[in-house]
Amino acid sequence: MAQVTKREFVILDVFTEQRFAGNQLAVVLDGDGLTTEEMQATAREFGFSETSFIMPAENPEHIPIRIFTPTIEMPFAGHPTIGTAIIIAMREHRREFILVERAGLVHVQTELTNKEQGWAKFQPPAPPSHDQQVDADIVAKAVSLPVDALVNDGHLPCAASCGAKFLIVEVRDLASLARARLAHTFDHTLFAHGLDHGVYLFTRETREPAIDIRARMLSPLDGIEEDPATGSAASALAGLLAELDPRPSLRLVWRIMQGYEMGRTSIIDTYVEKSPGETVRVQVAGSAILTMEGQITIPKAG
Repeated sequence: MAQVTKREFVILDVFTEQRFAGNQLAVVLDGDGLTTEEMQATAREFGFSETSFIMPAENPEHIPIRIFTPTIEMPFAGHPTIGTAIIIAMREHRREFILVERAGLVHVQTELTNKEQGWAKFQPPAPPSHDQQVDADIVAKAVSLPVDALVNDGHLPCAASCGAKFLIVEVRDLASLARARLAHTFDHTLFAHGLDHGVYLFTRETREPAIDIRARMLSPLDGIEEDPATGSAASALAGLLAELDPRPSLRLVWRIMQGYEMGRTSIIDTYVEKSPGETVRVQVAGSAILTMEGQITIPKAG
């Protein structure tokens, strides 16, 4: 019989206060001794957008985690950061600490609502950055929309990042957002323009006063057809919007709804502070709630 190892795990719904909404996350509570191949296989077995692994910490204030989609390891990701931070807060009764992710240090703050629910806010591991505009005709074909459905303003569409790079595409209305589909003839030349981890489509038309932006994430490279909530892309979008804003100083809050079209509505809060000519801080916040816990048997690789 092949060698196996058993590990405890929990599953949360992230960027929601309600079970069976938001974005599902599996957290393996002890990743010590697991190889990269074993972690990747475990993430593939769970089949969620992402699975995180809490790794041994030499410094109790710096807790390493590793994050995997079903097909690749991520340098940084938002909903695993939120969910994993809340689990650590529940288990260790701590409110503030640093998660060590491949892209860098992620400062988190947490508040627990009860034994099964909490809230967290994080600062991404890298400052916001963006590239030059990408040809709108190529992007429109890639997402199966007419080019006039896209906002083509000299800046957008473009790649943006706060630790993980996404192709940011603004569409004019909710109808266009709902119609978007990844084309079967997807143009792989977009890889050269920032399509590292997905196409993040958004519109400022929301029809809901409490929501500032509606968004969708199409993730062709990550083994995920669509992601219900993408905190890393939300941070990239918030940073990009602040960088493109001509005002030298500002404080902005955007509440983003994602996952509605999938039946898994998620709410992502983003905060930006900008001092003269420079975006200095982006933060992302959201809630998570426990839905399941158990033990997974992982076959040893090799």
